[in-house]
Amino acid sequence: MGPTELFDGICLQQIVEREKKDGVQTLGSAAVLLGYMVQACRALGYMHERGAVHRDIKPGNIFVTRDGTVNLAEFSVSHLRERFDAATGVVVGTPAYMSPEQIRGEKADGRSDIWSIGCTIYEVLTYTKPFVGDNIAATMFAILSSDPKSLRELRPDLSPELDDLVRRTLRKGRDERYRNMGELLTDFEPLVQRMKLTTGTP
Repeated sequence: MGPTELFDGICLQQIVEREKKDGVQTLGSAAVLLGYMVQACRALGYMHERGAVHRDIKPGNIFVTRDGTVNLAEFSVSHLRERFDAATGVVVGTPAYMSPEQIRGEKADGRSDIWSIGCTIYEVLTYTKPFVGDNIAATMFAILSSDPKSLRELRPDLSPELDDLVRRTLRKGRDERYRNMGELLTDFEPLVQRMKLTTGTP
């Protein structure tokens, strides 16, 4: 049984691909997508408080059910794999969304998921990954050594505050990011609420 059967919905990757194909890229659609991301952050915060780290957050692992509820795929698998990898040294995660510390083979914590959340927010708003390369090694090198274009360079209609928030999630040093999901949500939720009010989005 696959993730779509488990959650009876579609993943953010499918939603973004559909919007990209249809040419739908408005502040209203952004507010909806960010509302889903807020739910994902809440779920991650709940799990982090209980000692679990996802380690593979990406649009393809965030599912939206028909009633608008967000579920995270592969959470239990990722948590179990962390124990396995500690003994084997195998790095787990999807390269384009992996934090610098994951690439270096260091132990992941909640701030690694915060990095991946930043990558996901960036992609669902711009249809572009923040770090890209011609191959896996080049992508990893970009994550370790380069900074992505700002959100507003690609989407001038987005607020400077949202741009700053994403920049903070994508800081190379984990100590320079948000300390936890609660701290991130303190900034993130009001931004999304204002976008919804401005655009008349439920």
